Amino acid sequence: MSHSKFAFFIIAGLIILLTSSCGLYNIITLKPPEFVGFSDAVNYFIFRATGDYDTYYFRGFELYYKIYLNNAITDSDLLNLSELTSKGFKRIASNSDRINNISKPLISLYSGEITVDFDGLEDPIHSEPVATVLVELRRGIADKRIGFEDQYKPFTVFEEGDSDISSDIWNAISGDDDVTLVIYALSYGKRELIIDVYSIAVYLGEIDIELPYKE
Repeated sequence: MSHSKFAFFIIAGLIILLTSSCGLYNIITLKPPEFVGFSDAVNYFIFRATGDYDTYYFRGFELYYKIYLNNAITDSDLLNLSELTSKGFKRIASNSDRINNISKPLISLYSGEITVDFDGLEDPIHSEPVATVLVELRRGIADKRIGFEDQYKPFTVFEEGDSDISSDIWNAISGDDDVTLVIYALSYGKRELIIDVYSIAVYLGEIDIELPYKE
């Protein structure tokens, strides 16, 4: 796979609808996103915002990722944010997020298909949106390179010792071997304007991918 094709974007079909799902004052149940599919050949994941969300609480969607050795047993049955973080999943950030200054949600969308693209945008997969929103993706770790210290690290730069990969995964990436990328999506909302709330976690699949390790 050519490294020049790596663009790492979310393509969101933007059709704004404000409708409802419901929750209680102390227990808020956010409707989760809907799984659509993924492609191991073209390196993308697709899920859908259905439009029927409680707009008082709902804000959009968050994504979590984890990188595994190729052919390793992956975590495909996790149910919530707590289980994701306990298994080492990291939140995907955007290029506008800064360390200690994260803007949630990652994706603000009420209706439409959302493509998480890890293979470039030469041939956009989603062709029917009224408008298209592009969100450049970042890993959930700090970028320690000079001049980038307040930013999150891109998926195009990996270094030995990065906290979201093991030494074995680093060896695979630096050796140009495929690794396995797993993504989960969750609906995200706010209670009382300050308390983060999440839906159940939706497994979006896994792809085998060659990740570049330097610019």
